[in-house]
Amino acid sequence: MRKLFFLCMCSLFLFVGSLCVAEAAKPPLLAELFMASGVNPDGSPGERVTAYPPEAPLLAVFAECRNVSAGMKVRFVWYFAPPGKEKLRFAEYTAKNPVRQKAAIFHSTVSLEKEWPEGDYYVEARLDGEKKMKTVRFSVKKGEAVSSVSAGGVKMPPAAKEKQDTREQVYFTGKDTALEKEERARSETKLAEKEAVFRKNPADISAVLNLADAYAAMNDAASVSLALALYKGLAESS
Repeated sequence: MRKLFFLCMCSLFLFVGSLCVAEAAKPPLLAELFMASGVNPDGSPGERVTAYPPEAPLLAVFAECRNVSAGMKVRFVWYFAPPGKEKLRFAEYTAKNPVRQKAAIFHSTVSLEKEWPEGDYYVEARLDGEKKMKTVRFSVKKGEAVSSVSAGGVKMPPAAKEKQDTREQVYFTGKDTALEKEERARSETKLAEKEAVFRKNPADISAVLNLADAYAAMNDAASVSLALALYKGLAESS
């Protein structure tokens, strides 16, 4: 009888241990990618949207991730898709998770000092450890009502009530880390190089495209505005 009890207990421990290993071995997952009207002061998303008016002060995308580890990153790439033209990349951003969490929401925002061109846009995002990218599409069109937001983040009006998610979540606001500052310094050096090439060959399409890409990589309002202007000029001339 004791032997049988011992065997049962061993089996139970092995079973529980296998469950713990399975839980620990869960791969990182980018569960959902969506657009929002803005970013709340605590880094959480505003009201979910699928379109923005041309005068929108910012565009905001959020990636809800699971099983993220310390230092894990989400890469966001923004595209404008003019009708009948090739897609135009106009911004990139990498958000980093500093701690291990079961659930975390990363975000990226872009702003423009003038009105956004009307048309279709989309954002691609990929979490470290995943091979496939997720895509969310949205549009910019006149007459679209989006809650008032600002690049600094303001309190959003309450959205429609949804079933509350009780899982622990952490929001990352995208404040510059030492790594991001270093990356920006590299981008500024690259931009200076592309500007020098463009000044020598202003009629060279590849020089214009490379300069637009360099501006897009800066991820600030003025640079994004210049990048979009260059991309739009290339699209109209092709």
